Amino acid sequence: MRPVRITRQVVALALVVLLVVAVGAYAATRGLGHENVPEGAVAVVDGTEVTQAQFERALEQAAAQQGLEETPEPGAPEYELVKDQAMSSALDLAWIQKEAAERGVEVSDRQVEQQLDQIKEQNFEGKRRRYEKFLKQSKFTEEEVNERVRLQVTSQQIQQQIAEDAAPVSQDELDSYYDVNIDRFKQPVSRSVRLILNKSEAKVEEALARLEQNDSDASWKKVARRYSTDSSSKKQGGLRESITPGLVEQPLDGEIFNAPEGELEGPVKTDLGSYVFQVVKITPERTVTLAEATPQLKQQLESQRQQEAFQAFVADYRDRWTSETVCAEEFLIDRCVNFTVVPQVQPGAPPVIANKPAAPGTIQLFGTPQALAQGPFPPPQPEQAPGGIPGLPGGVPGAPGGAAPGGAAPGGAAPGGAAPGGAAP
Repeated sequence: MRPVRITRQVVALALVVLLVVAVGAYAATRGLGHENVPEGAVAVVDGTEVTQAQFERALEQAAAQQGLEETPEPGAPEYELVKDQAMSSALDLAWIQKEAAERGVEVSDRQVEQQLDQIKEQNFEGKRRRYEKFLKQSKFTEEEVNERVRLQVTSQQIQQQIAEDAAPVSQDELDSYYDVNIDRFKQPVSRSVRLILNKSEAKVEEALARLEQNDSDASWKKVARRYSTDSSSKKQGGLRESITPGLVEQPLDGEIFNAPEGELEGPVKTDLGSYVFQVVKITPERTVTLAEATPQLKQQLESQRQQEAFQAFVADYRDRWTSETVCAEEFLIDRCVNFTVVPQVQPGAPPVIANKPAAPGTIQLFGTPQALAQGPFPPPQPEQAPGGIPGLPGGVPGAPGGAAPGGAAPGGAAPGGAAPGGAAP
């Protein structure tokens, strides 16, 4: 059994904070202070308290994520960093629950169970002992994991709502895009060839002699296996399909595109060796028609529109819930409406705004739903894999092995408890 490393596990199973990527230096009105937050709470989000107990649990988990053996006390060097991460995690829970309630999004216990089963299988290979070891080291209870998985599924449903609300792409828009980008739909001439490559010209001559006696598919397979050193084609009877101009070295490239179909040609000397080849298929240049392109083009344009709708949602979500969040004075972070940035002035230098650094391992772009993450996952952009947008917070830890496929490496987007493969609103 592989050892479970806390620094990888918690990065994969800690709350993802991606919706606040652009909150940055949010300076709001002064005057809302500790007196607006009841005793026993660290913040109030639209009338709902974030309790001291919730913060303290998040603090323990943030400390574990940072690889600290004990939770730092106020005044300790690591405390401010861990405190800010814990506040972001605690606010994530409140924000996402509020957003879901307003949208009427509900998640069943069965959905949570199915998602958690998938996470356990992918990240812990279905082994209970590995999962329990993770829980112990990361300071998460099973109830807390279930809560974050519920938020992951909730966030995915919010994302789905946003995608469904995006306006469909019309035929006029497809026509216009096709006309403006017609060059993108042109396919160059291509040729499929069989070839033999060898540095020994004598062996190439011997291969040519055998093919001149019999150039059937079966003969090409035998000759290629015996004489060719071209690893990309020798197991396919020397066949290389759909070669376009410029794809192979000169002078072979020019010879291929000047040769008639079906004739044995060569030897042709290049820096890699000598070739014998035969053009077996010529595909002329053509332009893909709008009818042929429509299915993929429509999918790409709709995906782009959904991305735009999602980005607009992210901005609105961030501003909306920041404006509804009041924090106790000693727990202020830039997601609180009463947070005010403090100018940092160097002697002889103009004033600048200094944002607090994010904790190592807590900055992510979100990706595919493999780790315990609670956020929706953005639709793919044209020619881009899913997971490319900074956005929602969410996510609970994932597990050993780091980021899930599609997840970005640290350095991506937003401060606060991120987890690979996760995201949320």
